[in-house]
Amino acid sequence: MAPRLDIDELEFAAAISRLTKQLGEAGARPELGSDFNRFAALAASSKRDTKVTPHFDPAINTFTHANAFWIALFKEESSRCIGMAAFRFDQTGGQTLAEFICDHWARLYAPDSSSEIDLRPSDQWHFLADVHGGCAYGGDAWIDPKFRDRGLASVFSRVAIIVAMMRWRFDHVYAFVTADMLERGLGKKYGYNHEYDLAVSWRSPASQVSEDWALCHSSWNDCVHMVRTTADANWLARSGQPRKSSLRHKSEGSGGSKSRKRDKARTDG
Repeated sequence: MAPRLDIDELEFAAAISRLTKQLGEAGARPELGSDFNRFAALAASSKRDTKVTPHFDPAINTFTHANAFWIALFKEESSRCIGMAAFRFDQTGGQTLAEFICDHWARLYAPDSSSEIDLRPSDQWHFLADVHGGCAYGGDAWIDPKFRDRGLASVFSRVAIIVAMMRWRFDHVYAFVTADMLERGLGKKYGYNHEYDLAVSWRSPASQVSEDWALCHSSWNDCVHMVRTTADANWLARSGQPRKSSLRHKSEGSGGSKSRKRDKARTDG
């Protein structure tokens, strides 16, 4: 195993500065918080088609500044939320991710599931055993469909991952996305290095979840590489950065109905 890479605050600052500058030039501003009642309210008032998932529902979780945060993206000089995501930190101890999610998800999803949940560690794929220790989970990610072609998602997601790095110095960061999101390259676009399709094997799934979830994850060292390449001025030219001022000048009513239907908001687990 490669030694764990060190990184200092100035490297984080350089990457965050470059990314938030790009968001600002695109007419968007980020907001960071740890009050998940506000996060739930933002989700309810936004144009996303689902409420917060059980992973970040303040009614069934206890969150503090130390173990979770959310980040939202607003249209500049407006209260309109056009993007959001949340991260939580879990110390899995001696458990692998397979063991952790089977235990944790059964408790999260059971209260609202209309079917009995059967999710067993022995059924899970080998790659879930590669994720363990201190883990940052990113979920409830959403970008308003009208702004998905502006290049915001890759920048916004990297900001969130870097904030998680600064807070927790985790071993791994991971997210689950749907199969169609993986096919569209969103795992790599959001800053994750490793992708696995059909990552979770259910014997009997919770009624409110998708069975085609794919796993995206990065190790700490992967993320250090991401921070350093992000801080590189040449990275933005290669990564499809947001078009400047696109939110200020492009009409919100533009784009055909077929495109809007095809890009209907979907929320990850």
